[in-house]
Amino acid sequence: MADKDSTIGKIDFETIIIDIGETESNSVDLRGMTLCGIYLPSVLTSASISFKVSHDNNAEYIPVMDGLGSIVSKAVAQGQYIKLDPSEFAGIQFIKIVAGTTEGGSREIKLALRQV
Repeated sequence: MADKDSTIGKIDFETIIIDIGETESNSVDLRGMTLCGIYLPSVLTSASISFKVSHDNNAEYIPVMDGLGSIVSKAVAQGQYIKLDPSEFAGIQFIKIVAGTTEGGSREIKLALRQV
C-alpha cells in the first residue's frame, strides 16, 4: 500500500478578532488553504455571519456570493462549531468574517482551514 501524503486532510487553525463595536474581523491570508469550519466563542452578540474577500489584501473587500447571486451567510449562536462547504471558499486568498450586528465585546473566532 502506498504511503498517504501527510498533507491531505490536514487541518490548520487561524484566530481572527472582531473588536468591540465592530462588525468586521481582521483579515486572514488563507495561503493555499480553504475555509471548512468556524469555532464561535461562548459569548457572541450576532446571530448571523457572512464573509468578505480580497485578492490582494489592499483592494476593497467584497462579499462572497453564491451561484444564485445571494450573499453567503450562516445563522450562528454562541459556542457553536459551524461546518462549512470548502467549495464555497475555493479561490479565496484573503478573507474577513462579518457579523450581522456590532459585537458587544472583542470576540475571538477560530477558523478551521484545510489544504486545497
